[in-house]
Amino acid sequence: RLDNPVVEGNVIAGQWKILFDGSMIRAGNAKPLELYDLATDLKETKNRVKEPGLKSLVQHLSEIGLRHRNSGGHRLVSLGVDDSTQFDFRNEHDLSQTRDGVTMNLEIEDETLVSFSGDGFGLANKASTDTTSTRQSRKRSSSEQVNDGESLKISFDQDVIVESIELSAGARGACGGSYRIGDGAELPVYCIDAHAEKYTKTNHRGILADIGVLKSGQSLTLDSGSLYDANASGSWWLQSIQIRKIGSNK
Repeated sequence: RLDNPVVEGNVIAGQWKILFDGSMIRAGNAKPLELYDLATDLKETKNRVKEPGLKSLVQHLSEIGLRHRNSGGHRLVSLGVDDSTQFDFRNEHDLSQTRDGVTMNLEIEDETLVSFSGDGFGLANKASTDTTSTRQSRKRSSSEQVNDGESLKISFDQDVIVESIELSAGARGACGGSYRIGDGAELPVYCIDAHAEKYTKTNHRGILADIGVLKSGQSLTLDSGSLYDANASGSWWLQSIQIRKIGSNK
């Protein structure tokens, strides 16, 4: 619900409540079903979602709904700019990229393993023997996904809000592992789309949201390994990162 929203420079008076179908939660698709003005229709008897004169309002409320769904960073938007910036590794195949005046860097242990494709950023594993475990040695997988405990570090040249990270596990991978901001605590990778999509048995995707503020030069570490053996390990491609600049509009 939003009261008296400003849309395209004009105030649309009312207490507007909008409802979406289930794909908003499962897949991040804003499909509005109902729109009510609670100021004049408290019992929600007149659905106005298809009124031509309210098309811009419906679009505005849909964009806000997606922002709340995809990121926790909206709580700090008043400190930053209006528009988000996305770094998409499906289309841009560089470890360092600049968008909207922000430079992003990806750091890995062995850059010779870097693999970019239409699926995003991955690591082409070398066949090697794992001797770090007391269990029987095993061969690492030949997948070009980030897996087998591999990790990567993401940093920016200025303070940003990391709104969301999109991962793709393909048909056989998994949206798991952990992430950590700077020297903070490791947190499990739990993607809000992945569990819903696994039932389709196709391309498992997931959005890792509500990450928060990343200071200039500070690293956001994504690790495919299991966290304390308590949650599932991951096997995925990094598809995109969405951020918002802080303080540039002051």
